Amino acid sequence: MAITLKRNTEVAGALLKFKIWVNDEQVTKIVQGEEKEITLPKEQSELQIKQLNGKSNTLIVNDGDYIEITNGPAMLWLLGLALAFVPLATLYDGTARIFSLSLAIILFFILLRSVDSYKLKKVNEKSAP
Repeated sequence: MAITLKRNTEVAGALLKFKIWVNDEQVTKIVQGEEKEITLPKEQSELQIKQLNGKSNTLIVNDGDYIEITNGPAMLWLLGLALAFVPLATLYDGTARIFSLSLAIILFFILLRSVDSYKLKKVNEKSAP
């Protein structure tokens, strides 16, 4: 019993490996552009991807599924917020600059944790017998 994963996340998070979790256990990692076959412990399993503080949706997978990993819709918003907050934070001087940059970084990680940054999608499903 196995599934195939294809990582296609473009630029966002491309330098870091994604941790692949099956049934709440980390089984391996995957890099940008890689296609990897994962052995499932059960016929039907839960799959999720995590990177730093970000995560994907949880997907129920079965033997033979082909899964594509892409950026979730929230990733565009998170990158936009980061691009907006950091320049605004640099307008301040001294302690206010350090505080505002720290606040921007903390806010980014809180938002990253609360939304699905990456998307798991079945490209084709195992055909029924």
